[in-house]
Amino acid sequence: MSLTAAGLAALLAIIMAMPASPMMQAVGATDLQTRIRAGGQVAYWSYRVVLGRNALEKPITLYGTITGSTNSGMVLMSIPRGASFQVVEVLLANLDKSSVDPRAMWTVIEQVKNQNARVDVYPDGRSVIWIRGLPLNLSVIEAGAARPETNPITNIVDKAFASYYWKVIWRGDGAR
Repeated sequence: MSLTAAGLAALLAIIMAMPASPMMQAVGATDLQTRIRAGGQVAYWSYRVVLGRNALEKPITLYGTITGSTNSGMVLMSIPRGASFQVVEVLLANLDKSSVDPRAMWTVIEQVKNQNARVDVYPDGRSVIWIRGLPLNLSVIEAGAARPETNPITNIVDKAFASYYWKVIWRGDGAR
């Protein structure tokens, strides 16, 4: 049993150490690497869900377009209001506000600027912005533009991130 576990661990280490190449992609090794990394992320975010607090009430869902960001880390969105549009500042949920790097945040927002998004706004004013099934909150953290809160008041984003990485495991890198 121990020998089998050691063999599997060695095989896993070899697969993870392989560089990405067209041949490795053709045999599915790069997809396997992505799924293994996603497994680690699932474990992390699921652990945070278990330890975190329950989400607040159900969110209000709005739809709009990303237009920019502020120096304080707020995302600017154009939201339809009747026959016109209103630009609103959206506070991303479960990000450590003191860790926001405005320049890195601007870079992340520029990549999704003018794209349609769904915004889940929770009663405390914090939001999760979804663009093509990916939470923007996650992109901000992955880009190093901010860190997740160490003791968030809700586990909204933890649940979203765990759900996203489960999708990567089941569907592969194409889920991004």
